[in-house]
Amino acid sequence: MALRVLIAGAGLGGLTLAHRLRSAGLQPRVFERGPAQLDLSSSYRIHIDANGSRALHACLPPELWRRFEEHSAAAPRGIEFVTEQLRHLTFIADADPEQSKIAHSHPISRSGLRQLLLSGLEDVVSFDSRVTGFEHTSNDHVVARLADGSSIEGDVLVGADGSASAIRKQLLPDARLVDSGVGGIAGKVYLDDAVRQHIGPRWLTQMTMVLPARGMAFFMAPFQRPGGAAQLDLPEHLFWVLIGEAGQFETRPGARNQSGVELQQFAMRKVERWHTLLANLVRAAAPESVISVPLHTAEPPAAWQPGRVTLLGDAIHTMTPLQGLGGNTALVDAALLGQQLIDVSLGRVNLQQAIGSYEASMRQYGFDAVQLSLQISNSVASTNVVGRVGFRSVLRVADQLPWLHRKMFQRASLLPEVNADLEMSPIPT
Repeated sequence: MALRVLIAGAGLGGLTLAHRLRSAGLQPRVFERGPAQLDLSSSYRIHIDANGSRALHACLPPELWRRFEEHSAAAPRGIEFVTEQLRHLTFIADADPEQSKIAHSHPISRSGLRQLLLSGLEDVVSFDSRVTGFEHTSNDHVVARLADGSSIEGDVLVGADGSASAIRKQLLPDARLVDSGVGGIAGKVYLDDAVRQHIGPRWLTQMTMVLPARGMAFFMAPFQRPGGAAQLDLPEHLFWVLIGEAGQFETRPGARNQSGVELQQFAMRKVERWHTLLANLVRAAAPESVISVPLHTAEPPAAWQPGRVTLLGDAIHTMTPLQGLGGNTALVDAALLGQQLIDVSLGRVNLQQAIGSYEASMRQYGFDAVQLSLQISNSVASTNVVGRVGFRSVLRVADQLPWLHRKMFQRASLLPEVNADLEMSPIPT
């Protein structure tokens, strides 16, 4: 049974699912509301971790995986927690790329990765084709309705259409996306030799979380080409984001329309008493790169009856970005759902069982990730001085006690480990 799989949304999750199905001989159809032309100028760095890397390796053809590796920036050594005066609290090492050729960090441009994932799917993706809803047919199929008034029938519809998902709103009308109460201002410091020398190698080889005793937190991460790598899709830069409770930003209604200069001036006032390097990084950001970053989160809905319509990624489990789990969770969704749908086509399981198995697993790890991301966001944005000082003390203690360190930072165990060599069973024709 060669399933007709319709995918609403050509984001990272939807395209990765399409590759997984295509690799087994299926012909998915992807409907993307946006145009074919991608705007790389407004792209930003995303962090594909070990779980996301395994999922991509399981779904992509070998040549596309090779290109993904070539276009990835240098992997960070890990993440260091420091005070606002850059005093060390603790360090969490990342997987060593030399120890694992697949399961390690791959920083990459989000738009660049999306452009790469579109390769090989030219006959699969329809642009300017927004899915507005769906209906079930009398012959037990599903019809996707498009904004232009047309429709298309399939066996399965996957909502991969982001946090404003039209599919989720119809399938799960009680599922809610709420303001997390946390916001941020982000910017990029473009790198040349003089800027690199001023920043120094420590901060350009790792991610860093700055936790002052009071006030806002600050995260920064490098985006640099490793030796011998292909040209990156973004200029080399150091990305930073100032994070705090939404009320701390003192922004007027419509704050997202504030100019980069206004946002940068606000950020400079917040860090002016911090270490000179941090203040200089905020000051050195290109004004056109400085943007407001509202953070939203999904509330877990009650379990629903599995059927021919399902969801993945932000369409179901939108989360704050501070743990970098959102995009990686979507990639894991794609790998696991793809394998279930392939098993249906091979006659190994029926469709309702396959969708139900995927959704039961996804609800568990997906909303565990949502909760962890929200906890981390609230912790780093908190204005509770006692709580912040206590958290810094715990980090210092964990830095000296390996068992406590491991217990606190078992991030990789949140998501199911995707087998990077999933069976690529062809579908009989």
